[in-house]
Amino acid sequence: ILSHLIINENQDVILTDLDSLWINSPLNDISIHSASSSIVSSRAWWPHELWSVWGATLCMGFIYFKADEFSKYFVNKIYLTMSDNINNYRKVDDQITANEELYKNQIEWFDKPMSVGNNAIANIGSISYNNMSYSITLLPHYKYIRNCNNLTDYTNRNEKKSRFNDIVILHCKYNRKVTRNLVFTFFKNWTLSITQANKLIKELNQYNHNKNVDYKSKNQMELDKL
Repeated sequence: ILSHLIINENQDVILTDLDSLWINSPLNDISIHSASSSIVSSRAWWPHELWSVWGATLCMGFIYFKADEFSKYFVNKIYLTMSDNINNYRKVDDQITANEELYKNQIEWFDKPMSVGNNAIANIGSISYNNMSYSITLLPHYKYIRNCNNLTDYTNRNEKKSRFNDIVILHCKYNRKVTRNLVFTFFKNWTLSITQANKLIKELNQYNHNKNVDYKSKNQMELDKL
């Protein structure tokens, strides 16, 4: 609701989840990409049915909206869809609604396939609105991290520190206990034994596997509804 009100006052909006850790400032990246894009977003894999088509999706855990005509339409559309479908669990999920809206409006992503991995480049998509073309940027996952599995690959102290300095936003998609252990054990103390690393990787992979099993059978069915 607040994003809807702010952008209609011609003010740009940065939307960030409380569990998105700002390791470094994202403002320089936003300044660079917003020069040519209406929306600048971190990336994820939810909803799964669109991740399976595109390779990555917009993540509402960290996203920037420029106060232009398309972003105003887009944010208002999300707000109205969620307001009108309060009893539909899918429609009150802003990330599902946002990505489905892009799909319905036939966004064209360049440089496909995209991914949610160690990609160090941004991906750009183009979408038409009122006979005008607008761009949307997905920030590189290497700097704006949602999948934290591979962060335990670093066993050398200097490698860990170097990797940490590259990260802008850390937004781990796992339960709080695992995320807390990952952040404080791996980053703050700069120490992670092989045993600890293997334990964390096992927990992360099991959690991710359980989630994927739950959603995999629903992906095509949900995509067919759009």
